Formats: sequence, structure tokens, C-alpha cells
Amino acid sequence: MSESEFVLLFSVLACIGGGWGARRSGQPFWKGFLIIVLAAAASELLLLLIASESAILSILIALVTAGVAGGAMKMTGRQISLVILGSIVILIPALVIAEMVDR
Repeated sequence: MSESEFVLLFSVLACIGGGWGARRSGQPFWKGFLIIVLAAAASELLLLLIASESAILSILIALVTAGVAGGAMKMTGRQISLVILGSIVILIPALVIAEMVDR
């Protein structure tokens, strides 16, 4: 698989994990999915605008954007954290499997 296919696959998996986290917190699936999409898009857009490739800055922007987007959707901090953790929990096994397949 090419690098762009991996990015697309992991982005979709992160969004699905965010939706799963939203369902676990008692919110609709689409809210978690949308929070992860907005966080990723805002992170990439802001990094492009400031011409930076910092991974730490990207993560920080994504977390702040996820918090703002979740707050705008009337979600509590606990619910937003479950959305973020849901995306992480889905991505960790996917990254491990991708590393094993890539070798």
C-alpha cells in the first residue's frame, strides 16, 4: 500500500473509533465521527498555514479542536475524552498490524 492509502485508511479508522467512543458515552455515532474529522482537518489546515511539520503541534491543535467541536455539540469533557480515546484504541492495533504487514 502507498503512503496516501495508509493515511486514508487510518483516518477512516480513527473516525470510526471516535464514533464508537461517542456511542459508549451515550451520544450518537455521527458526533464522534464529526469531532475526529474536524480535529484532523483543522490540524492539517493550521499546520499548512503556518508551514510547520511539528508532530507535537499537530496533536495539540487536534486536541484543542476536538474539545471545541465537542463543546459546540453540547458534549461534556468526559464524553469528548471517550471520543478521543475511542479513536486511539482503534488506531493502536491497526498501526501494529500495519507495521507487521509492511515488513
